[in-house]
Amino acid sequence: MGALLGPCSTRMWERPEDAIRSCENPRSKGEQMVNEFQVFEVYVKEKEAARELGMSVDWLRKRRRLKLPPEFHKFGVAVRYTRSGLNRFASGQKQEVR
Repeated sequence: MGALLGPCSTRMWERPEDAIRSCENPRSKGEQMVNEFQVFEVYVKEKEAARELGMSVDWLRKRRRLKLPPEFHKFGVAVRYTRSGLNRFASGQKQEVR
């Protein structure tokens, strides 16, 4: 049987009862486990990011070279954008019509 990922941590457990027990016994009686459900960022490739913004991949690359938003992350040679970062960028670009 393979290792199990505990629901309250990123530690790998060999037995299911150990994974469940990792959520029990908080530090103090009234304290609750905050990290019961961890939220992970959703990363998208530059082609998908460009499509979501309605721009070209070349436009994103040029902005990246000039160190302009939207924010990006590099994993080796791979460039990824977070969906939340793209949403922040798009909402910051709204222009008020007079």
